[in-house]
Amino acid sequence: MAEKKRTSLFTYLVLAGVIGAVYLSTQQTQEPVQLAPAKVSQFQTIMQQLSMTFDQSTLDNGQLQVKFTLNNNSANTIANIEFRCTEFDSANKRLTRYVQTEPSALLPNSTGEYTHIMGLSHPSAHATQCVVMNFTY
Repeated sequence: MAEKKRTSLFTYLVLAGVIGAVYLSTQQTQEPVQLAPAKVSQFQTIMQQLSMTFDQSTLDNGQLQVKFTLNNNSANTIANIEFRCTEFDSANKRLTRYVQTEPSALLPNSTGEYTHIMGLSHPSAHATQCVVMNFTY
């Protein structure tokens, strides 16, 4: 009786590659879809026109005091400005996060200085990051 020859794995791989190449060559190329640019909200437009610096200090009682200087370069008056400060340790792990609201209005194209006691400073704090989180306009 004649022995049946087995087809090698290499033959199957070559056959699969040829079939795949033929299939891909028959597919039509599609034009990339052009997405409409996202519409920027008025809040985002104003936020982009704000610039802020801050100086921090720890008071004798351990409280974190921050003096904010905020430039409003927009054409809008803003108020109820929420400042958020986050303290980090030396490994950049978040330790504390505080939010304080400044209720007074900041006129268009003007600069305001605000000092807030944010909360108790963490004893392991190595760095502090402060940002404007929200406001009304």
